[in-house]
Amino acid sequence: MRQQTRILFIRHGDRFDFANKRFWRLNAEKANHNVKDPPLSHLGERQARETAEYIEATIIPQWERVDAIFVSPFLRTIQTAQPLSRKLGMPITMYEGISETHYVKDSLPSNHARFAYFPEIDLETNKDDFKVDHEGEREAYPDQYMLRMLKVSRHLESAVAGKNVICFTHAASVSLISALLKTPMPLDLSFKFAPCGIYWLERIAEEPWKMVASGHDNQHILENDPNTFPWGFNECETELWNKLLQEFISQST
Repeated sequence: MRQQTRILFIRHGDRFDFANKRFWRLNAEKANHNVKDPPLSHLGERQARETAEYIEATIIPQWERVDAIFVSPFLRTIQTAQPLSRKLGMPITMYEGISETHYVKDSLPSNHARFAYFPEIDLETNKDDFKVDHEGEREAYPDQYMLRMLKVSRHLESAVAGKNVICFTHAASVSLISALLKTPMPLDLSFKFAPCGIYWLERIAEEPWKMVASGHDNQHILENDPNTFPWGFNECETELWNKLLQEFISQST
């Protein structure tokens, strides 16, 4: 039987800072907390639980097993992953490669600092991690971020070959999905990622990746907030991404 690989990409749930913008900024600064690392709102926490229930009931029975849960090191993605981690009795493994845009290296609490609040976090070093290396204080957006996603696509393919993996990430990871599929984003800007949306990709051996389900909506969620909405690149960003993707594909062949 030929090797099969499956990946779920799940965007985090509703953000507390989007629902409470002024309150969050003022109080996060008072608390000396990174304003770019907000938690989920109460709605986002509920969305995370609903997503875990949906995956456990409808996707896991088709997969039979899950080999790893990879999570961006931001608070909102850790929180979104926690309910599923508990249901499956599996650790949360940090994967820096799928971090948010405008990433600043070493700006987030360490795994050990997060552990007291999220004991599901695996404290062992992830041998399959992708370490972000950006020029300057902050990763430039969109170009440096997009180049990172192209590199991550190649790294992730190798790291998860033959496995079933679930990745909790951010809306801009639609670029990573596009890179794996080697498919340009449509210029009508329809390639979006909904809060707790689920993209399901799979491949057989070295055959091209196929999209089994799209995360452009989240029909398994009972409620959404208009402040955290399905997100996608704008027209200029889409054109830049498609140009970089085509160059990447040409260099790979």
